[in-house]
Amino acid sequence: MFSQLCNFIYDTFGFVIRDKNAFRDKLSHRLSHDFTSAVSLLEPATSIEKIVFSAYVVTLIMFSFGAVISIILYTRTSNLIILGTPFGMAIAGFTVWMELPKLISKSVIAKSLGDIPEVFNYVVMSMKIVPNLEMAMSYAAFSSTRPLAIRLRKSIMSSFYEKRNLENLLEDFIDPLGEWGGHLKRGFYLIRSALNEGDEVKRIITLNRSLEVVLEGTREIMEEFSKKLHMPTLILYSMGIMIPLALIAMIPAVSVMGLEINSIQLILIYNILIPGFVAIIIFYIISQRPVSFPIPYNKTKRPLSKVILNSVLVVIAFIVIWWMNILKFLPSISYPIIAGVGMVSAILYSHSKDAKKRIDSIQKMEKELPDALFILGRRMLDGKSPEESFIYMSALMRGSIIGEIFQKASIRMMCLNYTIKQSLFSEKFEITDSISSPRTIAVMKLLTDMLEKSGEAAGSIIIRTADHLKDIDKVEEEMKKSLHSITTMMKATASIFAPLIGGITVSLAGIIHSMLAKTYEQFQNIPEISGISYISFGTSLPSVSTYFAVVAVFLLLLGFFLLLLVNGIEKGGNPISLMYELSVTFPTIMTIFIAVYVVSGYLFNMLLG
Repeated sequence: MFSQLCNFIYDTFGFVIRDKNAFRDKLSHRLSHDFTSAVSLLEPATSIEKIVFSAYVVTLIMFSFGAVISIILYTRTSNLIILGTPFGMAIAGFTVWMELPKLISKSVIAKSLGDIPEVFNYVVMSMKIVPNLEMAMSYAAFSSTRPLAIRLRKSIMSSFYEKRNLENLLEDFIDPLGEWGGHLKRGFYLIRSALNEGDEVKRIITLNRSLEVVLEGTREIMEEFSKKLHMPTLILYSMGIMIPLALIAMIPAVSVMGLEINSIQLILIYNILIPGFVAIIIFYIISQRPVSFPIPYNKTKRPLSKVILNSVLVVIAFIVIWWMNILKFLPSISYPIIAGVGMVSAILYSHSKDAKKRIDSIQKMEKELPDALFILGRRMLDGKSPEESFIYMSALMRGSIIGEIFQKASIRMMCLNYTIKQSLFSEKFEITDSISSPRTIAVMKLLTDMLEKSGEAAGSIIIRTADHLKDIDKVEEEMKKSLHSITTMMKATASIFAPLIGGITVSLAGIIHSMLAKTYEQFQNIPEISGISYISFGTSLPSVSTYFAVVAVFLLLLGFFLLLLVNGIEKGGNPISLMYELSVTFPTIMTIFIAVYVVSGYLFNMLLG
């Protein structure tokens, strides 16, 4: 998106540059090598002059935006320091824009590091069947859709057209990962060593060792990332969540000391600046995540009619609530907020419900795959045919998704006289019609190649493949467990703690606001003495409705960003899972916030008499 935006800005406003070639040459001598290297990793491709020119445009926009903000704030406070806001925002905008290529390139490298276990897994599996590194790398490149596999695919294609050898291919593939890809280099060194092993047992041992090196390197990187998470999450939790929620109750009280914050300033702080601060920290954390085991992304289309039906039902429910005046104890601003939350949640739920179920079935099937392969391999080691082995395994795993797939394949082989490859991957009965799992499809294709060997040899390889997948799953579970405490805290904060504190805070702010208003009325009734007028206790403070709306929007934005962080850490940024979580969490946030606001307000009024 960054590259596309830079290209769009340059194509739209680039006419102001008189000599584009001179502009390009000047930049090439002034920018660092790190910057140019980072630009080369951006996808889709862009150029240095487009990035720099778009940075100038962004600087101008930020200066104009800062000027508007400074004018608004200056008319309220008459503070000369505020006049420096446009320059500060312009400098910040230019700096951030020029640093984005470096941050994006680090994110690309981090994602590539996260792809290493999956891509390397395919290489080792293929090497265990046929000791040919070129064939194994091709199998890995075209069996995975991960960014690292795509980079490997490009390296293979370029080496093919340029007629380069395997050494150059490996350099082009590994070098962009820099120092962080050391375990990948060591893994490939061991694979190349396995090629020179004459004995198959020693070759398998060396290949297993190469996988252990890669998985151990992955664990070390993830442990280091977990340690680095402590400070960003602490800053996020305190400066972005708890302190802002606690301070909002103090706004009416500090007005007595002459520091008043009006509605515009409140909205600017709580709905723009603080959420922006939270978003920056969260995107930084996600970009630094070096390992991810993403959930297969399945695009299941939701009929538009059902989306419209759910939206209409929400509108009808809102009209009934408004007509019956059920929420009369809430500020009037709560009605459009509740309606908006209900509409957004209904749309997100409609789009993600069926796809979420399908993703869950994919994950369940991938967990079943290693056990199914182990049973299949043991059966074939006993001298049974593939057909009999398929039937035996599907009978033992009856009721599972993977068992049903093998059962259908065995029926096609026995009743229709299909080969193993035809029963799994014929145009009429392709496995991708049953389940969309790239890992399973790749393993199944490898399985058909294994079964072309003798039954005993294929059985041994299948068992090794099952152990192989178990190791990958074990690393994945370890990574998730190491981050479980952080993700659990973020989920609880977004859906429970933040709305709970927000409800109490808004209720307390309303009580303080009403007390100050009563005090001001009492002072107004007292005659002035010697021409001295009494202090106005916060007469320009935001109303209770404004407090309610600002905090409600703040909680919803907070919930969105925290769930985005959790989704990025746990599920590799899967959009379907994120939409489903948001559709459930948004109503939960509003329900807890409203309930606590009403109950705490009632209790505060009772205590104050």
